[in-house]
Amino acid sequence: MNVLVLTDTESGFDADHLIANIRPREHLDAFKDDVAPGKGTTYEDLAGDVVILYQIDAEESLASVPFSDVGGRSLPQLRQLALENIDKQMPQVRQEKIRDGISLFTVEGDEAISPALLLTDKFWALLEPQFPDGVLIAIPRRDSIFVFDKRLPNSVQLARTLITRVFRDEPDLLSENIFERRDGKLQVVAEQ
Repeated sequence: MNVLVLTDTESGFDADHLIANIRPREHLDAFKDDVAPGKGTTYEDLAGDVVILYQIDAEESLASVPFSDVGGRSLPQLRQLALENIDKQMPQVRQEKIRDGISLFTVEGDEAISPALLLTDKFWALLEPQFPDGVLIAIPRRDSIFVFDKRLPNSVQLARTLITRVFRDEPDLLSENIFERRDGKLQVVAEQ
């Protein structure tokens, strides 16, 4: 068996542990003042108040990846590597049914990367048979995904109530928006 490990030994870039995670846009503000030229954090815009942040999923922490440390790889190449690594976590995905039509999803043992599941087709394929009419997504916390069946008559209100409670009572916040996937992309839901 042949194994190819992509590592940039000069910068310590570890392609096997690269992930594309979802983080609040304000997370980028923390890096702005301390960044040397060419050392900016590698990210892409996603939707609303969140971005795709490229990180190394180390044993005990997540570390942002400066674009200068990716060994000349393009964003599409990084995205492909990162999504392949997230797909490998699918056996660890756990679903907790909160009530009919509402579930909580996490990556067991690596909860901090749970929102990254939203970037993979495999996660959406997991949801499709359970929620054939689609879902609304809430990611108020950085360690989980709340899924609301669109068939629930008040799914938007339920999602809004949950997000409001989380933002009032908990630390480690991610987004106040409600999302859905349209044409393969995560988008903010327009609330009435």
